[in-house]
Amino acid sequence: MLQQFYLWKWLASGIILGSLFAICFGQYDDDCKLARGGLPATIVAIDEESRNGTILVDNMLIKGTAGGPDPTIELSLKDNVDYWVLLDPIKQMLFLNSTGRVLDRDPPMNIHSIVVQVQCVNKKVGTVIYHEVRIVVRDRNDNSPTFKHESYYATVNELTPVGTTIFTGFAGDNGATDIDDGPNGQIEYVIQYNPDDPTSNDTFEIPLMLTGNVVLRKRLNYEDKTRYFVIIQANDRAQNLNERRTTTTTLTVDVLDGDDLGPMFLPCVLVPNTRDCRPLTYQAAIPELRTPEELNPIIVTPPIQAIDQDRNIQPPSDRPGILYSILVGTPEDYPRFFHMHPRTAELSLLEPVNRDFYQKFDLVIKAAQDNGHPLPAFASLHIEILDENNQSPYFTMPSYQGYILESAPVGATISDSLNLTSPLRIVALDKDIEDTKDPELHLFLNDYTSVFTVTQTGITRFLTLLQPVDREEQDTYTFSITAFDGVQESRPVVVNIRVMDANDNTPTFPEISYNVYVYTDMSPGDSVIQLTAVDADEGSNGEITYEILVGAQGDFIINKTTGLITIAPGVELIVGRTYALTVQAADNAPPAERSTGILTLGKALDRESTDRYILIVTASDGRPDGTSTATVNVVVTDVNDNDPVFDPYLPRNFSVVEEEANAFVGQVRATDADAGINGQVHYSLGNFNNLFRITSNGSIYTSVKLNREVRDYYELVVVATDGAVHPRYSTLTLAIRVLDIDDNSPVFTNSTYTVVVEENLPAGTTFLQIEAKDVDLGANVSYRIRSPEVKHLFALHPFTGVLSLLRSLDYESFPDQEASITFLVEAFDIYGTMPPGIATVTVIVKDMNDYPPVFSKRIYKGMVAPDAVKGTPITFVYAEDADPPGLPASRVRYRVDDVQFPYPASIFDVEEDSGRVITRVNLNEEPTTIFKLVVVAFDDGEPVMSSSATVKILVLHPGEIPRFTQEEYRPPPVSELATRGTMVGVISAAAINQSIVYSIVSGNEEDKFAINNITGVIYVNAPLDYETRTSYVLRVQADSLEVVLANLRVPSKSNTAKVYIEIQDENDHPPVFQKKFYIGGVSEDARMFASVLKVKATDKDTGNYSAMAYRLIIPPIKEGKEGFVVETYTGLIKTAMLFHNMRRFYFKFQVIATDDYGKGLSGKADVLVSVVNQLDMQVIVSNVPPTLVEKKIEDLTEILDRYVQEQIPGAKVVVESIGARRHGDAFSLEDYTKCDLTVYAIDPQTNRAIDRNELFKFLDGKLLDINKDFQPYYGEGGRILEIRTPEAVTSIKKRGESLGYTEGALLALAFIIILCCIPAILVVLVSYRQRQAECTKTARLQSALPAAKPAAPAPAPVAAPPPPPAPPGVHLYEELGDSTILFLLYHFQQSRGNKSVPEDRKHQHVVMPFSSNTIEAHKQAYVDGSLKNTQPKSARKFTLVSDEDALSIHNTLYKENIDQRSTNLDFSLRADSVGSFLPKTQAKNELLRGPREKIRRMWNQTICFPRRPMWELPNRPETIDLEQWQSSRQKAENEITGTFPNKRGSSNVTAKDTRLREKEEIRQSESLTIEGREQLKSPSSDSSFSSPWSHSSLSTLPTVSRAVELKSEPNVTISPADCSLDLSPSIPCILNSPLCKRETPTCMLTVETKRNIFENLPHPAHISPPPPPPPPPPLVLTPFALSCPPPSPPSSPPPLPFPPLLPLPISPSPPPPLPASLPSLPPRPPPLPSPLPPSTSVPSTASVCIPAVKCTVSVTPAEEMKSSVTQLSTSRTGCNADPQREPKGILKHVKNLAQLEKSVANMYSHIEKNYPPTHISKRQTGCPTEITNMEMTSEQNQENLHNIVEEIEKQSHSQSTSL
Repeated sequence: MLQQFYLWKWLASGIILGSLFAICFGQYDDDCKLARGGLPATIVAIDEESRNGTILVDNMLIKGTAGGPDPTIELSLKDNVDYWVLLDPIKQMLFLNSTGRVLDRDPPMNIHSIVVQVQCVNKKVGTVIYHEVRIVVRDRNDNSPTFKHESYYATVNELTPVGTTIFTGFAGDNGATDIDDGPNGQIEYVIQYNPDDPTSNDTFEIPLMLTGNVVLRKRLNYEDKTRYFVIIQANDRAQNLNERRTTTTTLTVDVLDGDDLGPMFLPCVLVPNTRDCRPLTYQAAIPELRTPEELNPIIVTPPIQAIDQDRNIQPPSDRPGILYSILVGTPEDYPRFFHMHPRTAELSLLEPVNRDFYQKFDLVIKAAQDNGHPLPAFASLHIEILDENNQSPYFTMPSYQGYILESAPVGATISDSLNLTSPLRIVALDKDIEDTKDPELHLFLNDYTSVFTVTQTGITRFLTLLQPVDREEQDTYTFSITAFDGVQESRPVVVNIRVMDANDNTPTFPEISYNVYVYTDMSPGDSVIQLTAVDADEGSNGEITYEILVGAQGDFIINKTTGLITIAPGVELIVGRTYALTVQAADNAPPAERSTGILTLGKALDRESTDRYILIVTASDGRPDGTSTATVNVVVTDVNDNDPVFDPYLPRNFSVVEEEANAFVGQVRATDADAGINGQVHYSLGNFNNLFRITSNGSIYTSVKLNREVRDYYELVVVATDGAVHPRYSTLTLAIRVLDIDDNSPVFTNSTYTVVVEENLPAGTTFLQIEAKDVDLGANVSYRIRSPEVKHLFALHPFTGVLSLLRSLDYESFPDQEASITFLVEAFDIYGTMPPGIATVTVIVKDMNDYPPVFSKRIYKGMVAPDAVKGTPITFVYAEDADPPGLPASRVRYRVDDVQFPYPASIFDVEEDSGRVITRVNLNEEPTTIFKLVVVAFDDGEPVMSSSATVKILVLHPGEIPRFTQEEYRPPPVSELATRGTMVGVISAAAINQSIVYSIVSGNEEDKFAINNITGVIYVNAPLDYETRTSYVLRVQADSLEVVLANLRVPSKSNTAKVYIEIQDENDHPPVFQKKFYIGGVSEDARMFASVLKVKATDKDTGNYSAMAYRLIIPPIKEGKEGFVVETYTGLIKTAMLFHNMRRFYFKFQVIATDDYGKGLSGKADVLVSVVNQLDMQVIVSNVPPTLVEKKIEDLTEILDRYVQEQIPGAKVVVESIGARRHGDAFSLEDYTKCDLTVYAIDPQTNRAIDRNELFKFLDGKLLDINKDFQPYYGEGGRILEIRTPEAVTSIKKRGESLGYTEGALLALAFIIILCCIPAILVVLVSYRQRQAECTKTARLQSALPAAKPAAPAPAPVAAPPPPPAPPGVHLYEELGDSTILFLLYHFQQSRGNKSVPEDRKHQHVVMPFSSNTIEAHKQAYVDGSLKNTQPKSARKFTLVSDEDALSIHNTLYKENIDQRSTNLDFSLRADSVGSFLPKTQAKNELLRGPREKIRRMWNQTICFPRRPMWELPNRPETIDLEQWQSSRQKAENEITGTFPNKRGSSNVTAKDTRLREKEEIRQSESLTIEGREQLKSPSSDSSFSSPWSHSSLSTLPTVSRAVELKSEPNVTISPADCSLDLSPSIPCILNSPLCKRETPTCMLTVETKRNIFENLPHPAHISPPPPPPPPPPLVLTPFALSCPPPSPPSSPPPLPFPPLLPLPISPSPPPPLPASLPSLPPRPPPLPSPLPPSTSVPSTASVCIPAVKCTVSVTPAEEMKSSVTQLSTSRTGCNADPQREPKGILKHVKNLAQLEKSVANMYSHIEKNYPPTHISKRQTGCPTEITNMEMTSEQNQENLHNIVEEIEKQSHSQSTSL
């Protein structure tokens, strides 16, 4: 005993020490490990060209401490190539080390990633761990695209149709390239606007920007423009548009003239603003009755000539000729008289023309091209027939009367009337000429030829004035006119011309003045004097009107007509008075002014000189004593009539020092002679107000600092203004000079000087003069070299600035190819204080030609055939230049020296760059002749240096040259897939006594072919590619072996031949789609076979190898629908199903293109099609017709794509429809002048349509920019008017708004209904509580009932084997059913002493429906081991999940092994169910009813649920704590009943007695459990078994642990043994009927919400799916529908008891009688074999026999249950119950409780003996090990069973069904 104590003591000590050691060692065991999860490698990204010190990793998160006094780890870098990474071990940070270099991802560095290892050494343990850090270098768009060529050229005929690709020169590497990566290196080509050629970007376009192919956009016209300069921009495709880089090139497109215009006649006078000629008429005139010989050819004016308007058709031989003909003419018989030559257009007369019948011919001539061009030209030809001159001219009038105004100017036309409105027309005709034609007569006047003249052309002639006429001199002219036609004269006609008067004369008096005396005795009216004035004009112009202008004083009057002056009436003349009358005589002149006697100013007054005047005015009547005087005092008032005047004595020249503010400049003063405010003077500045200011006293100051170097002189204008309302001012200009101070440094004339200096120049050579200027006055500038490192090379003169050499420079001494020296020079003011000025001088050392070219040989040899053609190569010469390569001095060129050997130089030549000696002409020389040719090699250096060599050329004998048998060889085509060595053809040549060597001399630059030198077999030497090149022309040569050995070839006509090789195309290129990913959309209301999108693939191959056949690869879609189809040869994808109510669904599939019409190679692309409706769309309203939008839709869509992709990369805009604009109420009106474009956008990230509102924001926010981009396609004035919501969405919103009042009324009605239902709900609750109490009491009375009788066995089919003997207790199932047995088992456990309230009961919850809980409880009662480690947490909770749980919604489009057939049965609602009004009952019932598919997937068998009202469904998940619910329920019962009923039915048992009884029962249960364990210790040798029955289905009523809508597929765990249950369709059974016999199942199941194991569980291979369920019986009378399998065969072990089921709550009425006939059970199948191993699996969709119990629920309506129970109770035998108090529920059928308990005990003991849990091995389970391997203790088994049974008991009284 003591030894054992010490042993345990040491063992404990060892354990403690080991634990301490492990703890200490474990403290540092984690050091150097990562403190984070995820990938072991650290991956970071950094942009290229990041600056030095950029943080790569801010914390490596390595456990341990690298710094401090006690570091635990040590960090270092390994594999740090080029030391790009720096490590801070303390902070565990990584930095970029790019000192002196740049991290460049692009060539030539090509650093794409940097991988380093962070080595961590655990200093405590000594372990080393490497942590990889991968730095990915991201590309930056730091390189612009570059074109391979500076410019490109293309030609295009003007007849090329629009849409033709005219330039593909950017293909391959010939276009632009960008060395950046990804999109930054991808090139797009666009055409830019060329201001020098504005029409180029409208004429051409690049529709496919990635290829750069230029396509003709508008029709060309050579006559309008012959050349276009297209600016093409290449830009990369960086995602940020602002970071894209571009470069441009110019594509010159020359337009070739095409035959698009017809001929035109010359001369062509163009119609303004057109290219059309005016109608042309040719003229010809022939005399009548002349013979053709006299007139032919007829002279036509101008000569008839037509030319083709297409003048530059190339080649000229293609230019067409012109054919002439007479098309039509009048008179119609013109062909009798005239003929036109078809080529020369020469007009000929066929016979004489008589003018008496034909006066003229009007013909239409036609010019057409001789190539049938459909555009001829037409012109008119007028032929006049001339008459003989045998008639004299004549005038149409015998005489003419004309009129002319005497004031008419020279050139005026004589009129024919007095009103001078129309001219005088003189008509002269000739009878020899038609009256409608001008007879071309000559008219002459016999008199007054100097005064008048007549027009000389026309039928009507006019007389005009040659000189002025005067009516007063001559008023009439008479003369005659004669007409002369060149042969005869007409009779003279008299012309009389009258001159009309004009008012050109003024009335005049005979005397200038008149003196007359009047007397005082003269009375009024007496005449004083008669005045007479004379006017030479006549008529009104000569009528004179008289008027006294002044002097009459009212005493005299004059007669206006006669001029008689008389005394005025009432006037008395006074003696001595004098009158001076002024009389005016005028012809229609206005009256003159009269004298007023008003005193007026004689001149302007000046107040400043005289401010007062005193005037004496005298009035006199002419007599000496007839005068009177008066004094007038005139005071002059002041007005502002004087300007301020500056003081002229003050100085006007000032000076001020620069760089000084508020400096005094000078002062001015001004005065004003005016008085008062008009004399107050104010000063201001007229200019430079920002530089100067002036005070009120005239002092001037500077406002800012002046800079003399900017301006040294100012003319300042000072303005002096007086104070008047309208002030007067004067100005004074002051001269201000700015004085200089030293405030500027010298400045060089150039900041940088660059000079080229030849190498080897002697010291002292001057090569540059620099100059600096100091703007300060008196500066003395000096120069010096600032850079000390060049002072030994250069000298700088300090005053002249001349740079010179101190030593000679050597170009070759510089390491760089461009030898240059850069240094600084400075200039400073010797006496100044400012810093010096600095300039940069770059001296480029120019390489001089140091070495001449040197030939590799002095003498070269060559051979030539005597008949060699021009250009035949003979040999090569080669010379090298020792000057540095790449310079002009090292470039060697060759020429022939024609001085030494002139004749060879005339027949031979050398190529300038290559040095190849060739023939200059076709030779015809004598064989064996040797020519000497001198070749000179020279360079391009300065100076040019050269050397020479001699070439000896031998002319061979013709017999020494082989001869080919054919000049051309055309072997069969060669496949492009031909392997190396494949023979192409054989060539052969003949020679005399010589060995022939064959060679390929040209055409094989790519080395694709080779030739056997001996046999002449040509074979393939390298892979061929038909797409690269389709044919080859090889030039082969045959030479004699001797010539070849001498390394000399002698090409001639005979020993060379051409080999034409054609390449045969093969199918070696797969199709390539234009896009790798296509995005499209389809509307919900799309019709079948509606177009979705079009895909296109191209193939580099030709012929059938490029003919595509398209097909689709679509994942399976529900109901076997195809979804989409594609037109095989067009690539148009169409719909193949309807998409109703499928919005937000999307389809991803692949399209396959196979060339050779589906028989060749294939390529694929991904396609995304998203289902949308109008809720995803926007309508773009434009003011252009829909037809225009439809034509340009591709371009417009690309623009919209660009703006949407700015927000969502990769998004695609899809056009739904294009139609007329809809407007008005309900959008019922259509306007076809405007367009509605309905679009939506697909997001490739979500695969669904972009939200309609987001799409509106993307487009509406860029509406101005979109309109700018749309302008070229919409045309002038075209634009987007608005972006609106589709009409369907708008109408839905309006209807939704209109429902507001209806919703309010419904809410009010619902509120009233709820108020009315509250009393009824209270009554139901009270009734429910009473019902619960009654059920509890009834359960306690079971001990008083007698034992039930065993039920009669069910009749078995004939073919079935005899059933096995029933185990003990099976009669309980047969008589009472599952639910009753469960109820009794619970009380049996209580009687055996199990704990009623386990310790951890507060953690237990029910998770699954009743059946699973019951089976799990039964299983746990007999499985040995603990369940702690295997029981899932989900099995400990019961969660109610709403149908709206998003995670449980499955895509119904694709098959998920779910049968879509609904198995719902129609049931009526239970009218008498009071429990359904409770909230928890409502949630339970609602979850039991749906969704069917999910429940079916749990069990994989048809399930029927009653239809429950939707208002019972909770809207949120609930968690029901059954323990809490049980406690509250028990508390409520205690409050209601006040007693605690016992098992035996005692009604007055206290709570204390109940607790004592429960403890006693627990003790009994524990003792029985211990006995059961002892029995189970001895394992049975035959513990494995198979299922004794193959068909089972059960139907129960659901409990509160109802089926939930699982978030995932349920897992099924099988224990204790394998079983294969094939669930047959449910068959209704009557309780206690013989048909309801069944045996206990052989396995229990637990349904967990983890994952679906139905898909991979093993199944017997021979089991087929269950047959479809038979039609239900016509009447179901029982509340249960139980399918009872036949008994198992005797050979099988006794079955386990089936899990007890919940009893059905039955009303007090007796059960109904049995139905007359019941459906028979299906025949019993043969016994099943042993379970298959776990690896065997059968697809879940075909499995009907799985290691789990599959339940088929068939629920009978409550009302039918009630009636059935009533009928059943009336047909059964009576009970031994008290008639006064009839037992309720199952107590009516249990007569002896003691016998029942005994039967249950026997059943348990039988199970413990025959099924020991220790032999439930793994191989007996058909489920995965991780699921089925569970351990449970006896206490847990009892505890779980106890909890579950208690919950079942509580639920047994609720009137709901149990599953």
